[in-house]
Amino acid sequence: MFLMKTHFYKDPFWIHTYGHSENDQLSDVVTVNDGYFLVGYAEVDVPYGGNFYERSQVYVVRTDLDGNIVWERTYGGIYTHYANAACMTEDGNLMVIGTKNRGCHPGQRS
Repeated sequence: MFLMKTHFYKDPFWIHTYGHSENDQLSDVVTVNDGYFLVGYAEVDVPYGGNFYERSQVYVVRTDLDGNIVWERTYGGIYTHYANAACMTEDGNLMVIGTKNRGCHPGQRS
């Protein structure tokens, strides 16, 4: 995922990249007074039954106005999770809307 701030139709002020792997996907950007929330999903290793399995998890990055990371976090569990959109609620919290694919437990055969 990347975030770029540009002059109007000109060169960029800055470009930042975020994420864990080549498969990270950005789904939405929410602008707030002091920065941005980038919402998408990232391929991460999820522990289950003594092993690790690669799964998509919701990935949220909070940046300042210059695109520097304030905090970042993945959300999910043993299943695959995708963030599709996001918005700020009236009480100032971030709401993320997405999907969860239950499928098989890690290690199970379909």
